[in-house]
Amino acid sequence: MSRHSSCRWSSAPTCFFEGTGPDRSVTLTRGGSAPFSQDSCGYTLNATLTATVSGDVIQGNLRHTAATDDSSDCADLEGCSTRQEFDKTRPPP
Repeated sequence: MSRHSSCRWSSAPTCFFEGTGPDRSVTLTRGGSAPFSQDSCGYTLNATLTATVSGDVIQGNLRHTAATDDSSDCADLEGCSTRQEFDKTRPPP
């Protein structure tokens, strides 16, 4: 399996995940690098992309989780995550 991800930060963050995996599926992880804060809690957001390909269709999800500095103000973020589902069909040539 090969994988590659990169992020470009300008006025809005843009991240790219690329990769291949066995049986037309892939799981990619991107560690957060942009710092955020909430009161005295410092954290970044990690992303995990999981997808499968069947014919011209790719389906999967992108999950974001907080990686905190373990401050007591981080309690609201511990164990919290968001998930976005996606389903896309490749257009005909």
